[in-house]
Amino acid sequence: MADGESIAEVLTLAERGWRLLPCAERGKIPLIKDWTRRASCDSEAIRSWAQRHPGCNWGLATGPESKVWALDVDGEPGRESLNSLVAQYGEAWTRTITVQTSKGMHLYFSYPSNGAIRNSASKLATGLDTRGDGGYVLVPPSIHPSGATYQWTTPLNGQPPASTPEWLFQLIASPQRPAVRASDVGALYTGSRNDGLFRVGCYLRRKGFELDQIEFELLDHNTRRCKPPLPDEDIYKIARQAAAYPIGGPDPLEAAWNSVQGKTFSSNYAKFIALAAELQAARPDHPIVLPVNRIGTLFDLHRTAIGCFRRQAVKDGVLELAEAYVAKRRAACYKFLGKLEEQLPKLSLSSPYGLGRVQQNTQQLPIERVAVITHRESPAVAHRESPLTHRESLRRCLACGSHALYRELDGTITCQSCSALTSEVN
Repeated sequence: MADGESIAEVLTLAERGWRLLPCAERGKIPLIKDWTRRASCDSEAIRSWAQRHPGCNWGLATGPESKVWALDVDGEPGRESLNSLVAQYGEAWTRTITVQTSKGMHLYFSYPSNGAIRNSASKLATGLDTRGDGGYVLVPPSIHPSGATYQWTTPLNGQPPASTPEWLFQLIASPQRPAVRASDVGALYTGSRNDGLFRVGCYLRRKGFELDQIEFELLDHNTRRCKPPLPDEDIYKIARQAAAYPIGGPDPLEAAWNSVQGKTFSSNYAKFIALAAELQAARPDHPIVLPVNRIGTLFDLHRTAIGCFRRQAVKDGVLELAEAYVAKRRAACYKFLGKLEEQLPKLSLSSPYGLGRVQQNTQQLPIERVAVITHRESPAVAHRESPLTHRESLRRCLACGSHALYRELDGTITCQSCSALTSEVN
């Protein structure tokens, strides 16, 4: 489709009040910073982005501002889960605006006024993700990295998305951010029970538990956490599978770390992204956990640096928050968006880390004048040429502990030694 036709199609979506944003050509990475705020239905803004990024994909920022959210049916597991819901609740609720994706579909629904729908991965069922407040989905005529084109399954004809069914809203919504009950933390629902219990069994096996001990523990977890509990025979089968592994050995994080060791990356941030990709590849249909303390130990960095990496990855569109952190009860869970080879070359060139891309893909940014200072010098010192306009100073980094050169850019401070972005410096 010609660029002119593509923009015309995108502008018809903007006329609905849907907030749009440009994304990488044949990719999903947003091409504008702070896209959650800057996504727009203004035709002039959209035309400007189209001129600046010819051939780009287009994303729809879901949530209350656009008054729409999307149910992402991901691949065959998602279709099976969708068919289960149809068998239980009928198929009338699926008659809504629908987009055919590379492996599945997006079902669009009107955003409810009585609660919040946030992003989730397989919370509703395996392969069924939600894109709500703070999320986005690609819209036609965007092109998937595989070459498949996103397409409306039926003409829009000015029809609005269907209303969100009450039963569906109750399953996925978060009305007014209620406090998480202790009994719900760690709960395993249909679609995640077997995987969750198998992970517990493997953890116990690494600790040296024998089959009868694993069975006892899994039966207890099944009673307390699974909703509804699995039959006992399923628990014994899971226990036998876990007990078949040798005692000890690396856990999933250590296995992912071993996979990225020996490879060359342009920065610690790029290596962190590769680690997240390995974790997701091991569990493609489930969210992953990125613990700052353990990963900081592996990287020999302070936990602050790892926390900064996680936030930047979400901002770059590489990671997506699937389950929020609950203090002392549940770790934050994320979903890695895409394949590593697709993501590394496309990370934001405007990232405060100035990294993200492998070395052979680095590009020289425009040359500008820059002031270089130390903590004892006046800001009015000699100038030199540099790719970025910033101020640099020497101070102690709380992330790596060394007296390193710091760069101040747009109000943020970045350690040039370990790439930690933090204002917590001495």
